[in-house]
Amino acid sequence: MADPQASEMLTALLEKNHLEHALLLPDGSTHSHMAHLLISAHRLNSTTSHLEAIYTTTESSLIPWKPAEYSITSDEDLFSHLGDQSYQRAFIQYFDRRLQDFDNDWSALFKHYLLEGPMPMLGGLTGGFAHPLIMVADAVDVGDPHVAVEALALTAYDWNALHKLTDGPPPPAREGSGREWTVLQILGQIRDDTVFDELLQKPGVRNTMVVLQSDHARQALLGYLGALHVAVDNVDTILPELVEAAVHLLCTIHVKPSASTAFTQHKFDFYLTHQLTFCWCVKTLIPFLDSVASAKLLRMVWLMMVLTYVTQLRPKMKPEILVDTPLPTGDRTNIWDEMAAATVGGITGKDADPHFVKVIRTLKEFAQMWPEREENFLKAAIRFDGEFSGWTGFGEAGEERTDVEM
Repeated sequence: MADPQASEMLTALLEKNHLEHALLLPDGSTHSHMAHLLISAHRLNSTTSHLEAIYTTTESSLIPWKPAEYSITSDEDLFSHLGDQSYQRAFIQYFDRRLQDFDNDWSALFKHYLLEGPMPMLGGLTGGFAHPLIMVADAVDVGDPHVAVEALALTAYDWNALHKLTDGPPPPAREGSGREWTVLQILGQIRDDTVFDELLQKPGVRNTMVVLQSDHARQALLGYLGALHVAVDNVDTILPELVEAAVHLLCTIHVKPSASTAFTQHKFDFYLTHQLTFCWCVKTLIPFLDSVASAKLLRMVWLMMVLTYVTQLRPKMKPEILVDTPLPTGDRTNIWDEMAAATVGGITGKDADPHFVKVIRTLKEFAQMWPEREENFLKAAIRFDGEFSGWTGFGEAGEERTDVEM
């Protein structure tokens, strides 16, 4: 159980961050991860002093709020400016006021804007590489009104056309695919599909528009989206499949070592690693959503997985790397606790990397959720922790490549 003083510190730091710092870093495209890092560290039983140290160390890279250039006066005004990134501060101020209108009930505020009204914004959570989705899940996870406001503001800021792929009914399945296929089987078909050959020369989510603007690639992508049958009555079946695939995309796509039991330092694909976080978001939000919205959310996460797998050059997954990962002896609860303690043991290197911390936290929570699958989650955590040396997948010259050879 979390230390009550640490919980109070988390709340205070989240409020301080909300009042002082912008949602984006100086480059205007990288999202602030202050809230994600604080919340994940807290969930791994970080101490009060460690949370304070995280905040002090991280805030130097953030932008202080500047006075808003514009204002939003109504929902109609809001909807007319979705995606206008010059309105970042205005979005925050508007949702701050709307939170007061809802008597500080962030849950009612969420339901109003994400699920109800003339323009439900749930589909827009995939904008900005689904960082709005992560922030919405963080807000629900800790029940924090300040994070809730930031999540809605980020949804408005990152709004783009990607929501159109999931706002309507599912597309027809690709010819030759069956509705009984599993997530891993569909990803295997995508890897072997020659329609994507020669389309991309290097990885990176900047490839998203290249894929969507190619008629052949777009039609293939839509077909694979339709190949996974997601319905209100099979959410509990599809989520474990997505999680299993996300674990494989995390730690089985490197060039295979001479012995799969060996641990070799690797850089992990930054964007494919996010698929595990997106699945965690589904786990967190399903109790908050009705069955229709839950099914739509799964389709959104499936879209992100398929699209990212293509943009990252469809690396080969090798399940034996996970299967052959040696497990330490001893009580597994103690192993998890020791790993969690080590993960929040410092404020530099991977301990200060919000994405690294989130992976360890997510794998630990999935192991608690599905104890019958704990061994695989523990192996993935041990492999990730033991081999992590940074991130790749950005398309930069000279970066380490995953196993993308066909």
